[in-house]
Amino acid sequence: MFTSRPLRFARTYSLAQMHPTIPSIDFNPFLRGSAGDRQRTASAIDEALSSVGFIRLHNHGIEQRKVGACFQWSKRLFALSDSDKGAIHPSPRLHNRGYSGIGNEKVRDQICMKENFDCGNPEDDERRNSWPTEELLPGFRHFTEDFFQVQILFKNVTYVLRGLTFPKT
Repeated sequence: MFTSRPLRFARTYSLAQMHPTIPSIDFNPFLRGSAGDRQRTASAIDEALSSVGFIRLHNHGIEQRKVGACFQWSKRLFALSDSDKGAIHPSPRLHNRGYSGIGNEKVRDQICMKENFDCGNPEDDERRNSWPTEELLPGFRHFTEDFFQVQILFKNVTYVLRGLTFPKT
């Protein structure tokens, strides 16, 4: 069974600390290049995330149609009322699945001023996802579970971010 990092939809409210330009990184050399290309791409991603905190990844292999649909679903999810979104928040909050409201998470001892929705592998029976009802957001679960499968393409990103040795291709 494939497991991966959870899929996360997030909307950030404070951009005060955001760098004025977000680095753009071509992922094609990582996907199709040599070991040296993968290492250079990994280094560029590491540098950008360490210095800026964000990247714009292009040539990643995911159809733009799917990426656009993901943003549209995210907008619809976060447009729900606070009470509807709160119903997607599991209690107690286990395994970072479901909705988390503004101020409910910390990073480096700082309260996060964002809301987000996390889901993981739909086949993981130990860490079940929390979903909005089909009546509340028709089609969201189906799209999100399908999009999660697209993340398999990015399993090598885990190697990049953790600094592990890349598998030979």
